[in-house]
Amino acid sequence: MLQLILGRAGSGKTEYVFSSVKELVKNGKEVVLIIPEQFSFIAESRLLRDLGERDLRKVQSLSFSRLYDEINDVYGADKEPVLSKGSKAVLMKKAIESVKDNLL
Repeated sequence: MLQLILGRAGSGKTEYVFSSVKELVKNGKEVVLIIPEQFSFIAESRLLRDLGERDLRKVQSLSFSRLYDEINDVYGADKEPVLSKGSKAVLMKKAIESVKDNLL
């Protein structure tokens, strides 16, 4: 489940997130926490302090660039060949020809 926490500065968003993570981990859940790049060190330090070493393994804190790396490792988008402009043009021409009778 994706949950967005929104609010003004000083409204308690950070405290809410960390207390929610602590509660989820206490209940045996694994958590993926997506955090801004510039906040990653502070967040990971806080998680270690709040959860301890043993429960820290149940939380995966990812910045957006690390999230991209994780997804890329699993699905390997970089491993697929990229079509050249010429290849794309040929495929587009074939697609248009296959539906030209249905076009206005």
